[in-house]
Amino acid sequence: MNKRVIECAVIGYGPAFNMGNYHMNLINATPGLKAVAVCDTDPSRLNAAKNDFPGIDTYNSVDELLDKGNIDLTVVVTPHNTHAPIALKCLRGRKTYCCRKAHVPYHGGGYFYDRSGSG
Repeated sequence: MNKRVIECAVIGYGPAFNMGNYHMNLINATPGLKAVAVCDTDPSRLNAAKNDFPGIDTYNSVDELLDKGNIDLTVVVTPHNTHAPIALKCLRGRKTYCCRKAHVPYHGGGYFYDRSGSG
């Protein structure tokens, strides 16, 4: 039986605590998942991701990732105050996303609660 592999992208590969790298490794260690892309606005972090995971695709914007990336799942690993706008972009781009925060401060004030059933 051929099982479909879920292709994943990590959004955010910053150096703080190596969380992007950590999540890429978790994805690759999970049967049925494969880390295929990283998105970050810092070119040096994209180079680090390419060195850590040869063969992955890299993107310097979430919009570019969602438009060009052939991915099934996005994992948001960015500063907390950016989670909600990125999660909303992923939902609007019809990508399933994973975000470690059930509610996060939203840049417009208040909190963003994920009740969509997609995250």
